[in-house]
Amino acid sequence: MIEIHSIAVEKYSFLGIYMKLPQYPIYFLVSMHVILAPLCFSKEYFDRLDKKVALILVKSSLGFKNLLDSEVVSYNGFAQKIGVNTAMKGKEALLLCEKSTHKKI
Repeated sequence: MIEIHSIAVEKYSFLGIYMKLPQYPIYFLVSMHVILAPLCFSKEYFDRLDKKVALILVKSSLGFKNLLDSEVVSYNGFAQKIGVNTAMKGKEALLLCEKSTHKKI
C-alpha cells in the first residue's frame, strides 16, 4: 500500500510518501529537487544519476515528523554543494536545499 500526503514545512509544500511494505514501512519527503529519506536509500545511485536532486538521508525513518527531527547521516554531492552537513537535522537540511533550488528556478 502507498499513501501520498501533502506536508507543509514552513512556507514550502512537499509530497510525503508512505510505503507500507511487508517488513519495513518507508516514509520519505520529496519536492522537485529534494528528497529526504531514511538510510535505506542508496546515495550512490543518486550520485550516478547526474541530476540536480539533493538527497538527504537521516537516521530515523518511522513517520514524517521523525524524518524532519532526525539527524542527517549522509547526503549526495548535490546536497553537499548546497551546504548540507551531518550537524543538521532533516528539517534544516530539507529547507536549505529547497530554498536554494527555488532561487535558481
